[in-house]
Amino acid sequence: MSFTHAQILAMEAAGLTREQLLALIKADAQVEEDKAAKRRVGAAEPKRRQRDREKSRNVTPDTCDTPAPTLDCRPPPRHPNRHPLSLHRPRFRP
Repeated sequence: MSFTHAQILAMEAAGLTREQLLALIKADAQVEEDKAAKRRVGAAEPKRRQRDREKSRNVTPDTCDTPAPTLDCRPPPRHPNRHPLSLHRPRFRP
């Protein structure tokens, strides 16, 4: 909740106390929280249906003719004259 300068002056002229202002702000925060809760409830069902569709779409068969691919986790071969963290080219003497 934000107030313009004119609104603040009007509240001051009307004699709005700190306690009344605090109650006003709390009530507005509660209204905003209620709106957000309604949105979450409304969005939960479509999201559940979407997850169910994706779950049924990404099923793989139990039997497979081809073996699963394996990942080669070995590091690439190093040059014998170069340290792996070196950023310069090795010097070759003629």
